[in-house]
Amino acid sequence: MNEKDITITEDQLWSYIACPVHYDLVQKGIISEAPHTLTNFINQVARGFFSNLMDGVVISEDSLKQQWDEVWRANTDYIDDKKGIHGYACLIKMYRWAANVRLRILDVAVPYNILFQGREEQLIAVKGIIPVIAVTSNMKPEILVMDYGDKHTNQVRTDMNLRYTLQCLGFKQQSRALIGIHVRNLKHDTDTYSVRTQEDYLRLERTVTDVSWCIRNKLFYPREGLNCLSCDTAGACRFWH
Repeated sequence: MNEKDITITEDQLWSYIACPVHYDLVQKGIISEAPHTLTNFINQVARGFFSNLMDGVVISEDSLKQQWDEVWRANTDYIDDKKGIHGYACLIKMYRWAANVRLRILDVAVPYNILFQGREEQLIAVKGIIPVIAVTSNMKPEILVMDYGDKHTNQVRTDMNLRYTLQCLGFKQQSRALIGIHVRNLKHDTDTYSVRTQEDYLRLERTVTDVSWCIRNKLFYPREGLNCLSCDTAGACRFWH
């Protein structure tokens, strides 16, 4: 085993890409690895719904509301009334859409482990989870993503999203089958589809090898931009050195 081999998680990869200082502060335990977002809270309930659906169990709207109420009550420091109502509305729209299309779920929380070769011949293992895999009407698997935002889903960003690319590659290597991406926008009742090609996987490989090299060599720096305005690292970042 090469002493330079490295294992990183999907979240660590995105954390570094978003901002190297954010990654460094997370690794030092100064800030949480998983900051609170409304999407994360909604997905706690949504994935429970999908898990039941995978087992052939359709829970009621009332049960879904009760589950959301429990998450809301447990996190009132973050989920105010406006966010709570929005979360409930998203879950109900998801529920009714799933019923209308007779959604079928193949699997939930599928782990993957992909090996890449680094700049110095070392192995880079990237671990992650595919949250939800659905099945289309013609029996094709697809990574199902719920978009809870107010804006239209952007096709270009969906096509370029490296997280989706990594999950597609993980599925491909484990099952020897191709998988597409399906983003359901609940606000606008639209569906955005995307697939990955070899060029996308080459772009991913280059990104993973470069980021891993930077992490191993402790290349951390603040990446200032518009995201700084809402970043939970802002206070600590000012005193980072």
